[in-house]
Amino acid sequence: MKPYINIYGQANSFHPFMKLRFEKENRYYTLRVYQDLLGDWIVERSYGSKQTRHSQVRCDVCAGRRAARQHFIQVARFRIHRRHYERVTAV
Repeated sequence: MKPYINIYGQANSFHPFMKLRFEKENRYYTLRVYQDLLGDWIVERSYGSKQTRHSQVRCDVCAGRRAARQHFIQVARFRIHRRHYERVTAV
């Protein structure tokens, strides 16, 4: 079963290891949520240029699964609505 989050509304299903990719002409943004070995929920954001090797990775530690889910959806909505990225894949 493929994980699916409807980022325009409530999550229909939340897979604990979810990944989304967004792109513009020259930029990319990857959003991933997972649980680390210590049991903490991490929302990882990686972004950069498609033409150069300049990129960054940020990891946000969340209080729990629900907080990680909310943060994941909030960041995904911001990328689409405010920054005008297009969703490419859901892995």
